[in-house]
Amino acid sequence: MRSLSFSAALGRITALTRKRHPYFSACSEDTQARAYSSRSPTPSARSFLGYSSRSRSWACYLDPIFLVAASDRYIRFFTTAEMMRTSLGRWLFTRLGSIPIHRYRNDPQGVRELLRALKEKEIIGLFPEGERSWDGNPLPVSDRVKKLLVKLDVPIVPAQIDGNYAVFPRWAKIPLPGRIVIGFHPPEQPPFSEEKIASLLAKIAAPSGGKTALLRSPKGIEKLLWACPDCHAIGSIFTEGPVIRCKECHTTWRLDRELILHSADGKSIPLAKLSASLDEEEIFAGKETLSSLGQVDLLKGRDRLRLIASGTLSYRKGNLSIEDHPIPLHNLRLLTIEGKNRLDIGFHDGERIRLHFRKDSPLKWQRFLQVRSRIGV
Repeated sequence: MRSLSFSAALGRITALTRKRHPYFSACSEDTQARAYSSRSPTPSARSFLGYSSRSRSWACYLDPIFLVAASDRYIRFFTTAEMMRTSLGRWLFTRLGSIPIHRYRNDPQGVRELLRALKEKEIIGLFPEGERSWDGNPLPVSDRVKKLLVKLDVPIVPAQIDGNYAVFPRWAKIPLPGRIVIGFHPPEQPPFSEEKIASLLAKIAAPSGGKTALLRSPKGIEKLLWACPDCHAIGSIFTEGPVIRCKECHTTWRLDRELILHSADGKSIPLAKLSASLDEEEIFAGKETLSSLGQVDLLKGRDRLRLIASGTLSYRKGNLSIEDHPIPLHNLRLLTIEGKNRLDIGFHDGERIRLHFRKDSPLKWQRFLQVRSRIGV
């Protein structure tokens, strides 16, 4: 296991990246700190780093930095093509060696790039769950990813990170300093069966812990707590300074540095456990209407999206729409959240609809539509 600070991690990844890309030379030597660690196996050339951050997906944006810093190796990570949508993103992730993969259609080009990189004895990093965790709990791994791992003929190094979720939860705006622990399991050799891959994934599927040096503001937590855990009122959670409140039942909580919630009656519960108690099947049972809090932008397209409409998102008796623009709910393939305010609806024909929420929780709508469409349920 290796433990390191954010400054140490950033210094190491900058040094490793600078060896491959001279563009990354702005970080001076005095910004690099030495991490303290015990001996642990690290990936060698031509390894495939099957990586999970002890969370549903990777738990925060900084996870690749922590992993590269702890391994002392240059690692090319799979990333969603969504990260390449801006000129800055394309410039940055191309120079970091990222391999973009399209979520919403088959992407043979991405698979070919993976095979080419492995043939050239490069180390590839994969977040098998494909999405960051909202609450630090593990997410399921898709059958498509499992099949890819079974077909590999290179060693797999399962790795995990603990403490990353507390440092930068998905619903938060900024990271806070905290202790990160990275662990590498012994390399597993091919050939791989479905049972062996399931066993590898089970090793790294655990909730992320962690503790920050500073107290985190709970602002933004309403995107995770889309309903009150006590009274189940939808959209009732809001924050006032350090206090989390429900405007319906008036329950209050305070968040500590380990992301444990403390209620006014003296009860304490981890945020991950409280969030997991929101049972969408129970909360949405019999609910035939739902409207968004604030405006929602409707975009449509494939790789490039165009704005179609803006307004209130409404579900009425099986029909979803924004103003007079209907949103189809048949032929669905994926319901995926990009960032923390965009819900993408992918269809089998490669078309994509994006709902960009200005105030409401995309997690609430993802769970609601999953219940209605049975996608991912």
